[in-house]
Amino acid sequence: MNLVVQTGRLARDVELRYTPNNKAVAQFTIAVRKSFIKENEDETAYFFPVIIWGAQAENCKKYLHKESKVGVTGELRSRSYEKDNQTKYVTEIVADRVEFLEPKAKDNTNTEQDNYMPNEENIPYEPEREQASLYDNDYINQISDDDLPF
Repeated sequence: MNLVVQTGRLARDVELRYTPNNKAVAQFTIAVRKSFIKENEDETAYFFPVIIWGAQAENCKKYLHKESKVGVTGELRSRSYEKDNQTKYVTEIVADRVEFLEPKAKDNTNTEQDNYMPNEENIPYEPEREQASLYDNDYINQISDDDLPF
């Protein structure tokens, strides 16, 4: 059985793209606190890239932002691809479900994110760019301890 359940906070905002068939795919990274920290060790976290498809992807883009707390359920998937004549390896969570664990902000200010309409951000899905962005370890390695959302 391949089942992953993680609770964490978004390390950065959600990226949303669309396939040529107009199916939404979103990617974000969650920071999950280490459950065991040695004495005199600073608080650290594991960073997991998450991929979610369809209407849930659009909802993630609409309602989540950096530091949002989420629960993610899905499967762990590892893959490899070629970039600059080097094989890159990626391990990610392909989510079946993302639960929003914090209530929506109650202020009545209209933000750009509140006005988000999926068809307004119809970024084309490009497999080559996906390999270099959605699944690229370089993207994940750009996260530093300063990005910890807790």
